[in-house]
Amino acid sequence: MTKLFAENAAPLQFSKEHTLITKGILIILMIVHHTLDTQFRNQYQVQTFISNETLLIHIVSFGSMCISGFAFLSAYGMTQSLKSSKSVQWNSCFKWIGVRLIKLESSIFFIYILALLYKRLIMHESISALYDNGAGTKFIYLIIDAFGMAAYFNTPQINITWWYMYFAVLLIITMPFLYMLYDKFRCLLLPVICLLPMAVSPLQTRAGIQSNYAMLLPSAVLGIAFAYEGWFGKIQQAGHKIIKLACMLFAVKLTFDIWSYVGREPAYTLAFMIPLIVFELIAQIPILSTVLKQIGKHATNIFLIHTFIYYYWYTDFIYSFRYSLCIVFGLIAVCMAVSVIIELLKKISGYHYLISKIVCKLETLS
Repeated sequence: MTKLFAENAAPLQFSKEHTLITKGILIILMIVHHTLDTQFRNQYQVQTFISNETLLIHIVSFGSMCISGFAFLSAYGMTQSLKSSKSVQWNSCFKWIGVRLIKLESSIFFIYILALLYKRLIMHESISALYDNGAGTKFIYLIIDAFGMAAYFNTPQINITWWYMYFAVLLIITMPFLYMLYDKFRCLLLPVICLLPMAVSPLQTRAGIQSNYAMLLPSAVLGIAFAYEGWFGKIQQAGHKIIKLACMLFAVKLTFDIWSYVGREPAYTLAFMIPLIVFELIAQIPILSTVLKQIGKHATNIFLIHTFIYYYWYTDFIYSFRYSLCIVFGLIAVCMAVSVIIELLKKISGYHYLISKIVCKLETLS
């Protein structure tokens, strides 16, 4: 009889493998949130296995917890990097920020160029019409969008789901400061940051603005805390596994209820629950963890391209699968295939080599 769980105990550190598995889960949540929206389900008569419409709406909405999960993972990984450098000095911060911005922007820029070419040459859609507002700022808008900052400047964008990229950019820029802030105040910082979105949200509503940075900051600071304090390992060593699992499942249910009936800002403070369940349970299930890891390896590309496929260009094809699970995993499969092609193009064109040379050059600067 095949064993469900691997025999070896999970390591005490949240590793890159755990990160990839978590990204795989977050990508699935993202696809569920986007493709099973009520409008699309009604328009294409999507068949679902959940008959309760209210529950289905809550589940689909809950899928956007993926963004707080990505914020948590990003901050966790960057904290590991900053922590390994022993001391964080202002003169080294600029180089650290520069390296990470280049890595992030290089992923966006390549797909942006491919999207422009595909839009114009294959779909025969006007690029000029997208950016031209009659004020002669077309080229400026194009550059802003190429760096994933269109949502920040409220300028035209080729892909509406790329708004998250401006948060990622701002998080990288402010990460050394947040790390030093946590290093000074430790856990005293957590309640202040977790209450920040609830304090800022009413002000934003009155002013007619939205700050996703403030909304996602608690998830990021919790990522810093988990990496700095080694909480994954400490939780693993504490208590009986069955009791911990029961507590985690209760916490997931609590997160869902908070999201459904209170609001997303409070729910974002529990973004660590998915990585924790991966660490304690899912990573030890061989087949499931392997599949999720493969999805996680393509997470960035899937995020950047999935909206082009299901929303802009091939909506009818994706929804021709009719059944909700077929639509979700069909889109993921298509995106992974396209991602493989994109990575192959990067390698053939020398783009990977160019970016690695730029990063190495920057890292060796004194």
